[in-house]
Amino acid sequence: MEHTVCATIADLYYGGVFGDAGEVWVRFGGYKNIHIIDDGGGRLTEFWNCGSGPDITFVRRVLSERTDLTPEARAYVDDLGKIFPPQ
Repeated sequence: MEHTVCATIADLYYGGVFGDAGEVWVRFGGYKNIHIIDDGGGRLTEFWNCGSGPDITFVRRVLSERTDLTPEARAYVDDLGKIFPPQ
């Protein structure tokens, strides 16, 4: 049931479970807070604090719904997936 709730939240707020933000939401749960920095050039950097460990970092264009992991965050998420494979 909990997995279905996470998948529904990912669909409603993060563009589905197959996008980067939706994947992180489903695999690691919610965030404690988000810190957003606007670089002034139409690009936002989002730092998701998901608890212990480093923040997970995303980039997003100001007018876009798409939120992508930075290359460093993708490597971190992939490494976590090796340690804690999806159930």
